[in-house]
Amino acid sequence: MRTFLPLWPILLAVVTSMLLIDIAWRRLNVTDWVRRTAPRPLASSTGTGNVMGAFRSVKSGHRDVQQQREALRTRIETRVMEVAGEPSGTATLTPPPDAGTSASDTTTTSGPKPKPGTSEGYANRLMVAKKRAAQQIEERKEQ
Repeated sequence: MRTFLPLWPILLAVVTSMLLIDIAWRRLNVTDWVRRTAPRPLASSTGTGNVMGAFRSVKSGHRDVQQQREALRTRIETRVMEVAGEPSGTATLTPPPDAGTSASDTTTTSGPKPKPGTSEGYANRLMVAKKRAAQQIEERKEQ
């Protein structure tokens, strides 16, 4: 005569223990423990060359950016001088020494500025400033 043993208590115990092991594995981050104890390869001499190559690449990229900035600065200065009616290369964009001493001495023809705390967004303010600059350029051309 055969008797059958119910399987569900054994499977429930296996699944529960697997769930607890999975949760512990994730929470305790056991994979990092395994990585820390694993032997690491020794650094070779070619690794230093790779670092220096990357450093040189970054440095040359920085030099390129500086050259682009200088070229852009000279183009802007040239354009400003053309718009202002002065010959190219006679002045720079640096303000005079007494500029900015008093905020009440300066007058603007740009119209009212938005009040602080208004809901005007950055893009809208940028568009208004762009239109204002275009109007000023047109006024200078007409003079």
